[in-house]
Amino acid sequence: EYHDAWMESSVSTASKAPRCRDERHAGRSRRKGGIMRTAKLALVAFFLSPMTLQVAAVADITVGGARPVTVHVPESYDPEVPMPLVVNLHGFSLTAAQLETLTRMQPLSDALGFLYACPQGTLDSRGRPFWNATDACCDVDGSGVDDSGYLRAVIDEIRSALNVDERQVYLAGWSNGGFMCYRMACDHADAIAAIVSFAGMTHLDPARCAPSVPVHVLHWHGTADAIVAYGGGVLPDWPGVPPFPGAVATVEQWALYNGCSGEPDTTMEPMDLYPQLAGAETSIARYAGCDPLGSVELWTVSGGDHTPPLVGAVVDGATTTVFALRAVEWLFAHPKGPLPRAAFTLSPASGRHPFLVALDGSASTTPEGTHILSYEWDLGDGTSAEGATASRTYEDPGRYAVELTIRTDDGGRIDREKASVDVACASGDIAPWAASEVGSLEPLGGAHLEGTGEEAALHLCAAGSAFGPADGRFFFAHREASGDYSITARIGEASGGGPSSSVGVLLAAEPDPASPLAAMFIRRLSTGWRLRFSYRLSAGGVTRTQGASRLDAPPCWVRIERRGERFAGSSSLDGQTWEDVWDVEIPELPSTVLAGAFAAGDDDGSSGYRPLEATLSEIEMAELAPEVRFIRGDCSDDGLANMSDAVFLLGYSFLGTAAPACTAACDFNGDGSIAGVSDAVYLLAYWFLGGPVPPAPFPSCGPESLDPASALPCETPPARCAP
Repeated sequence: EYHDAWMESSVSTASKAPRCRDERHAGRSRRKGGIMRTAKLALVAFFLSPMTLQVAAVADITVGGARPVTVHVPESYDPEVPMPLVVNLHGFSLTAAQLETLTRMQPLSDALGFLYACPQGTLDSRGRPFWNATDACCDVDGSGVDDSGYLRAVIDEIRSALNVDERQVYLAGWSNGGFMCYRMACDHADAIAAIVSFAGMTHLDPARCAPSVPVHVLHWHGTADAIVAYGGGVLPDWPGVPPFPGAVATVEQWALYNGCSGEPDTTMEPMDLYPQLAGAETSIARYAGCDPLGSVELWTVSGGDHTPPLVGAVVDGATTTVFALRAVEWLFAHPKGPLPRAAFTLSPASGRHPFLVALDGSASTTPEGTHILSYEWDLGDGTSAEGATASRTYEDPGRYAVELTIRTDDGGRIDREKASVDVACASGDIAPWAASEVGSLEPLGGAHLEGTGEEAALHLCAAGSAFGPADGRFFFAHREASGDYSITARIGEASGGGPSSSVGVLLAAEPDPASPLAAMFIRRLSTGWRLRFSYRLSAGGVTRTQGASRLDAPPCWVRIERRGERFAGSSSLDGQTWEDVWDVEIPELPSTVLAGAFAAGDDDGSSGYRPLEATLSEIEMAELAPEVRFIRGDCSDDGLANMSDAVFLLGYSFLGTAAPACTAACDFNGDGSIAGVSDAVYLLAYWFLGGPVPPAPFPSCGPESLDPASALPCETPPARCAP
């Protein structure tokens, strides 16, 4: 069966939409197919994770009599307020449960607030679920089952048991389910406001459809569909079954039913709904001059197959799919007749805290002859208000989701409208630092000093997303630094922000999102924080990151040292013992750069967002002494490290001959001493007995590699080893 084939191909990758095969494979063992279907669906559900079902506080109900279907009732259901109903119809050989696993429409009903039913068709002689929709699809046995009457009875039973908004009864269907959507629109136009059909056609013979009133129609189809061909035809391997019309012919027929008088408008921007297809692949054709109750649209997926976009989407914390989200959004925008519309303004919509916002909902409208009974405001910070206007002072930075609900006097109908208030972080004088917003930050970041004098700590507050592949979004407090130096900071408390918030020290050529940079910082993970070193070698280049130790929570210390073109990051959990994390040469960072502290709160655009707030103290920028370079083993300063250097050292130590120009070069074994004969023996053993190699720098020029506290001086570094 072709949906089995789709599931088989879909588990090969989580990001690539599957391709279908036709029904010629249906002769395989049904037992084997059932086992494989179960396993494949489990894998598909895994790839669409997180997929945890949400349990509504209001009990679901069961309707349908001998063919029962569960109606999901979201927690937001109010028996006194009409609620939309969405019915989702499966494809041929696909069960209702499988359709829900794939499309994830039930979590969307919880997030957006609508009643939801996913009914089950009957089984053909080979045990495959189907809907008797049109003569082309899909009652292959000729059973004549009255699915049109059954679905109408289901809708009517739901309307009797629950407060369904009569103007918002919607159907969505995939493949055979899409065919069935058209059948229902033909037979029961009085009860159905709008349908979305993905890869399902209407009747080939226009005389077989006589809608009593217009119905809003969205037809969604891929041009490379090998099962239900975009241009029309017959279903694969079903000889003798009547053909079906193409996608264009389908919408043209419904444009006639709905009284559309104009040509379709194709000037809308295409949509990018399929990650596996290049560019914006879905074009829109919207017919003009239609009856107000019956718009017609065609969404054509260039290169798309029989599969809708099942990539994940998150709405108000609920995980659904792009297919479910776009279908429901379109349906809700097409009720049967006018509905009340909530609308409001924010004045102003953003500013720094504490921040006073005035809200005005007087632009809300209702259908003619009805009036607004109440205005109810959710101000996003746990407070509420009533009335056409309201105001609120927000004390803390963040993004607040303000929602207005209006209720009308025609049965308590409601509409809701949301908007975000961005409250920026407070900012103050941070001299000698300067502040920069790098990239686009909403809410805006800020910084201020806590304390005075040398004890002052820098408090950063920011959204952003730190360093992207070739750019960045973060708040940066900086000052100029030149030459060789180090910048060290203690990261204290860090709160708020998203799951990948970051804070630390940064060197950048300029406050530009694509600037070359080096950063040593901590990033929040699900299991705590992790120390990281990131760098970008050139403007607009790829940002690379190296990880270091994990920590449950700050405090910790971070440091970057610069010597010429080499930048080294290190970290410490106690401020005493330091761990080298990474070092890299960045030729495009100029000799004078901006050095300081940065913060990014991993803003995912969600409502209820709070930016990262972090405090950095003990910030120290120190010039580094010139780096001394020499060759270990070249005790005689002749440019060579060989056995003659052992003789030179013995002569100096025991015969009073000339002193070495660089004492560190005579420390052959790197123990911080040249007393006795141990260094001479160490070097001779290396040359003649295969002994250990002398520590770096050996056998060429380089800096002292040991702890500087135990290193010997190099009084006169060799000129040939100058950096």
